[in-house]
Amino acid sequence: MLENNIKEVKPKLTEEEKKKRKAEKHKEYMARRRREDPEFAQRQREYCNARKKVLRQNKEFAEEEKVYQKEYHKKLRDAYLFVKEMENK
Repeated sequence: MLENNIKEVKPKLTEEEKKKRKAEKHKEYMARRRREDPEFAQRQREYCNARKKVLRQNKEFAEEEKVYQKEYHKKLRDAYLFVKEMENK
């Protein structure tokens, strides 16, 4: 009888953990909303593209983006070559 009345004690979250959890929940919500509502997804893409146009006018941002893209594609190519090499063995 006593065991049924005992509630499970949840551990207290720190402020950092709360922020992280809130961000994860929001990310999941937005992904679900974009998946279920095509009009919302289209508006989000338009907002993103408009913001990128503004950011790309900043020369520092444009240079950082170029560096990031080079590194990203290099990693992608290396992963592809690794998989291709493993298939040939």
